Amino acid sequence: MKIKWGILAPGGISHSFVKGLKSLEDAEIYAVASRSEERAKEFGEKYDIEKCYGSYEELINDEQVEVIYIATPHNFHKKYSIECLKAGKAVLCEKSVAMNTEELEEILACAKQENVFFMEAMWTRFLPITEKIIEIIKEGTIGDIKMMRTDFSFNAPYKPEQRLFNAKLAGGALLDVGIYPISYSSMFINGDVTNIKSSAYIGETNVDEQDSALLSYENGEMASLTFGLITDGSKDSWIIGTKGKIYIPNFWYAEKAEIYKGNEKIKEINLPHNVNGYEYEAQEVMSCLKDGKIESSKRTWNDTLKVMKIMDSLREEWKLEYPTEAFIK
Repeated sequence: MKIKWGILAPGGISHSFVKGLKSLEDAEIYAVASRSEERAKEFGEKYDIEKCYGSYEELINDEQVEVIYIATPHNFHKKYSIECLKAGKAVLCEKSVAMNTEELEEILACAKQENVFFMEAMWTRFLPITEKIIEIIKEGTIGDIKMMRTDFSFNAPYKPEQRLFNAKLAGGALLDVGIYPISYSSMFINGDVTNIKSSAYIGETNVDEQDSALLSYENGEMASLTFGLITDGSKDSWIIGTKGKIYIPNFWYAEKAEIYKGNEKIKEINLPHNVNGYEYEAQEVMSCLKDGKIESSKRTWNDTLKVMKIMDSLREEWKLEYPTEAFIK
């Protein structure tokens, strides 16, 4: 029996997600919704989707839909996640799943109360190469992790009215790309962050355009992170242990990792995506639904909360608040 998916907001990332989703035999892309019926139909025709709705409410209320992928701007994630959950729909919500911890806790409380599946769409966690790196670290190949260095910076076209540079849409580097290196560190370094030192450049539209953060963990590990929208950075990661290190180029959609002892590369691992990488997070959702779970053990609610609390701490330090929230006390 195929699981029927609905796509809420057919933006750019939804195209990538659906291309991956279509490769899964147990998935049926049944419905799509946009605030424009014309746009929904264009998306639906491209991917052979049966139902094309001109409002999100129609999708949420469709009794045939079992799980909804939410890809609106960040400031709408809480609203539509809760509406979907209350309608009994499982939810895969794009990151960042909320603007702040308070919003996220409301979503998770709703998922728990309704006993309905919810997961953050941190697709990097489910990539085959990420799974392999976790295995290598558990085997002790590079010893105990002591340091990570990760960058995710790209030079985005400057369009103040659009999502990335629009404060009203919770734009900026942190929620869009900063969440990747912060999440990546949490995938490999256990324990809590005990100290944060950071810096941010706030641009003309009052969003963070370029940031850096040094996270210190309870057992002495450190993560040095950079992320931004105005420079084309390396987009890579180093995981450094007491016996070796791992280099991951293009870590956020990685298909390759290199293992080093000292400065000598001793092994290269290549694990190409079946399609584009988005298929793995979708498969995790469906596996959880088939097992009757409301939470993934690979990307737990607590994992998402930990990252959100770090991002809140960064914004408190920067005194950065989005116009649609009451955040800074």
